[in-house]
Amino acid sequence: DSQIFLERHSGEELAPEDKTDTAAEDTADSGTPDEVGITLGNLPSATAGVETITPQASIDEGITRMLLNDYSQLAVMSGARTFKGAVTWQSIARGRHANREASLADAVVDAEVLSFDNELIDVLQTLQEKDFVFVKDETNLITGIVTTADVVSAYGELATPFLLIGELDQLLRRVISRNFTLEEVTTL
Repeated sequence: DSQIFLERHSGEELAPEDKTDTAAEDTADSGTPDEVGITLGNLPSATAGVETITPQASIDEGITRMLLNDYSQLAVMSGARTFKGAVTWQSIARGRHANREASLADAVVDAEVLSFDNELIDVLQTLQEKDFVFVKDETNLITGIVTTADVVSAYGELATPFLLIGELDQLLRRVISRNFTLEEVTTL
């Protein structure tokens, strides 16, 4: 049996018996644990900016902006950090259905605004129910919007390599089982 020695950055060797707590080494300079999971801020759309409209704008202006930009929702804001809600195709339809002369204010719905450092896994239920969340930075500035489509794309990019490895594994098993006996495989 050979022993394995770990070397610190200073060059000091640690024997395997040393029970040095390495949790402190797994933290950033700020003393907080290193980021492990995907956060809202890791998604490009969370920091790509957001199209806003004022509560005083007309509903036609909202519709025009959504059509021109191929958006399904707009942030309704009365200032850079004063979030009032959102207008969506559904909220516009409901507002206009209830009152043909509905204003944009009649179509504003509550919307979630979450910090960019929220773990994405913790936001999935909200995204499933609401289809989108607005993202704010540490200064409460709305920096973007994350939709269910953004999350599907991100998870697709992350999962694809693992899915391909699984397919390769199944393919190799099939090739081996068709060309070799169990005895031949176990003797390798």
